[in-house]
Amino acid sequence: MSVISTGVFDNEMKQAVNDLLRSEVSHWQQTWFMNCPFTVDTDFNEALFCGLEVKEVCDQGMHESGIGIYTHSDKEANSLLQQMFNCDESTLKSLLEELNIAPLDTVYADFRSRIAARLGVKESIVHADPQVIVKAKLSWQGGELIVCLDSKVFECLLKQKYASTQSLASLVKAAQHSQIPMRVSLKSESINFVDVMCLKKGDVVMLKQEIEKPISIDVNHASGAVQGYLVERENNKAIIFSES
Repeated sequence: MSVISTGVFDNEMKQAVNDLLRSEVSHWQQTWFMNCPFTVDTDFNEALFCGLEVKEVCDQGMHESGIGIYTHSDKEANSLLQQMFNCDESTLKSLLEELNIAPLDTVYADFRSRIAARLGVKESIVHADPQVIVKAKLSWQGGELIVCLDSKVFECLLKQKYASTQSLASLVKAAQHSQIPMRVSLKSESINFVDVMCLKKGDVVMLKQEIEKPISIDVNHASGAVQGYLVERENNKAIIFSES
């Protein structure tokens, strides 16, 4: 996988994103769905340089804004429209026949513009391989909307965080200057330094000491060295080995 965004949030940023989403959902709901309160549940990506696997994004793709909005079925979409127009199913059918636009497209566009404005996104995002790092479920009595946010949407917010967090800033700098793929994972168990010598390139481990220079590795009587980037997040230390 090519290096994209680190794609992780600390607890402070999670709270900030949660507050932002709930605030904008509330304003959006009051504009379009006066009698339909939404419950907002948010999932955050937890793996460095990875993203959430979301079926709707895989099946339907990501919107060019980096903010994807999905329903599970036409029935749910119609339920949302009934809430919007405050009408029954037969009345909704008549309304849709008279309209020359898809009303949900307008409603979704308004939601995207609200989120983009709060996050400082000024233009469309071209992303051939979306990296969903936040997924929110907006639930109401008749169903739920899935809202997926690409890492690009959070660039301004993440840059502010990286600038104020030395360990993350170092990681981001290393990733930006790396022209090779990386594989990243975190392991909670501790291992001693001797065990590191037997690791394959791409493995990541927790260490008690910092790695400041390439690490010598001797596997099957072949010696070599790999560059390790120190990562520290929530008091856990790890190193990232390049795969080259």
